[in-house]
Amino acid sequence: MNKFLLPHTQEFYAKLGQPYRRGYLFYGPPGSGKTSLSQVAAGKFGLDIYQIDLGRFSGDIMSAMRYLPQRCILLLEDIDRTDFQAKGKELGKRTDRDRIDSIKKLSLSTVLNAIDGAGAAEGRVVIMTCNQPKVLDGALIRPGRIDVKQEFSFATHREIKQLFLNCYKLPEKKSLKSPKSPDSKAERKFRLIISRNEFKMTLSDDKEQAPNVSDDPSNIENKGYDHEQLSAYAQEFCNAFPDKELPASAITSLLLQHRYNPKTAVENAPEYVRRYKEFQKVTVPDKEVQKDNEVMEVANEGDD
Repeated sequence: MNKFLLPHTQEFYAKLGQPYRRGYLFYGPPGSGKTSLSQVAAGKFGLDIYQIDLGRFSGDIMSAMRYLPQRCILLLEDIDRTDFQAKGKELGKRTDRDRIDSIKKLSLSTVLNAIDGAGAAEGRVVIMTCNQPKVLDGALIRPGRIDVKQEFSFATHREIKQLFLNCYKLPEKKSLKSPKSPDSKAERKFRLIISRNEFKMTLSDDKEQAPNVSDDPSNIENKGYDHEQLSAYAQEFCNAFPDKELPASAITSLLLQHRYNPKTAVENAPEYVRRYKEFQKVTVPDKEVQKDNEVMEVANEGDD
């Protein structure tokens, strides 16, 4: 995405006679970070992000697209759950009520024209997210419309450990060594300004009492933790989780519950995993459980 947004990239597309657009498909289980990465990308590159719920949108999508700025991120979430308008023979097989409901929905062709049709604006980044990419219409994700397909999975052990370390990161200690000699006049001037600002801040600190950093509950260092201890906690926390079975959002939720105490986060991790798995069995039955239930139903029918 960084290379696409560079000024010379647009010139390169123009030389090739290609529309200056970029499409991404983020697919994977819920909570794996698809939307979060979209938001991070918008912040990193200074782009506004606009989300359109195609399943609930009933207006003129072509007009809605015209109001979007030329350089932005257009986020189309859960594209696999969007029920587009039925067409042709498929519409004829439905009841009158279903026909009326279907006509009110957006058609796939209308959405495609709005995204990258002849009148569509250039310079936008389109990001689609979904859980089941196999159910998507081939026209929606064909090359040229979707340039990059990125799979997201549940958190690996490495990612779990990194999430823990990011949450309880110790503040970096400032070096007392003098900076290297400046390489240019502009750099010398810049450093001179910084030095003056620091001097002014020092004077103001003499007049007002500086806040006590030990009162900050997020300051892990003041609670006696060091890098070695946090690293050991991170490994213990990681070992409590199975590899690629929980989404990053669920792990982050636990860490936020114990934001100021890494030790309690580690202690509560095994119970949290157990409760999460129990909840998943109730809400989304395991495939093996479903299979066993189907076998039991067939066996009961045979007994009858």
